[in-house]
Amino acid sequence: MIKKILILNIILILFVLTSCSKSKIENLSRITDSEKSITKITWQKVTYSTFGTGDIAVDGFLGKQIGIVGGDKNDKIFEVNGYDSHEWLIEYYDSGEMDTYDLWKADTVEDIPDKLEKYRLSN
Repeated sequence: MIKKILILNIILILFVLTSCSKSKIENLSRITDSEKSITKITWQKVTYSTFGTGDIAVDGFLGKQIGIVGGDKNDKIFEVNGYDSHEWLIEYYDSGEMDTYDLWKADTVEDIPDKLEKYRLSN
């Protein structure tokens, strides 16, 4: 009887640990103003604007996936390694053709880190 209780407890602990380690993929929203040619992403009450593009993944900034945009499983959102995800995000659209990584900046961010400045889109 004690063996059964011990085994049941071990199974329960393993179940809890594995379910806690799985990260939740959130659904982010895209806002488009076609008159002004502006696209923004919103997540957890934070609004992000496109900042730049480039070899972000190759340079080691691609963090874990935290979401998708508009329910599209190919439109993936990642954390930026070393930076707060309430300030910076990476978007990657997995189309299989000429895929690029886009860097998104929270609209509240004013100080641009030197390491991210090189990805800035020219105006």
